[in-house]
Amino acid sequence: MDDVTIANRALARIGGIQIQSFAVPGPSGHIVKATYDSVLEDLLGKYPWHFTKKTRAPLSRTAETPARWTYKFLLPPDRLAPPRAIYDSASGRRPFHDWEPEGNGILTSASALWADYQWRPSPSWWPSYFRELVTLAVAAELAGAVREDWQLRKSLRGECYGSEQFQGEGGQFAVAASLDAQAQPAQEIDGGHNALTTARFSPGDAREGWDW
Repeated sequence: MDDVTIANRALARIGGIQIQSFAVPGPSGHIVKATYDSVLEDLLGKYPWHFTKKTRAPLSRTAETPARWTYKFLLPPDRLAPPRAIYDSASGRRPFHDWEPEGNGILTSASALWADYQWRPSPSWWPSYFRELVTLAVAAELAGAVREDWQLRKSLRGECYGSEQFQGEGGQFAVAASLDAQAQPAQEIDGGHNALTTARFSPGDAREGWDW
């Protein structure tokens, strides 16, 4: 399963001519790859799909010595967006905030950093509901770009995103988002930290030294 397979599934939905590769697309033209990449980027960015998440990925430290900080780390080159969280420990449960961004990197005084972020996995990693979503969305755009059939495009977009009242979050998109949410484990709020219960046993507790 690869990107060309998904693109050909989309072309088949609209009765288009399938391609051998993105480099040699034949009669369908290079517009297929441009459309495919654009649609996929949009769908990946609209929702935090669980299969696009990388957790506790170590960041590479450069040899640079920043003026105000001690170290500089490079952001992951395969990220889709800024990291969702930064940690100063591989086993840390609470995000680390003592850093600042600079270009394609992060400045900090921590000697090591890890990140949670989204990346673009190959279709072999996608669950079936997301493959169907991408196929429908790409088919809809190719219906207009390749076949110039705007009624077909409207029909396919409705199947993909629902009617206008759903504002792009209905149809197969809603089905995929719901199934994806069920596939993710529940997350602890604030990494499991509870300020109320922690205060009971912290230094300076009012009961410290009491003879129970």
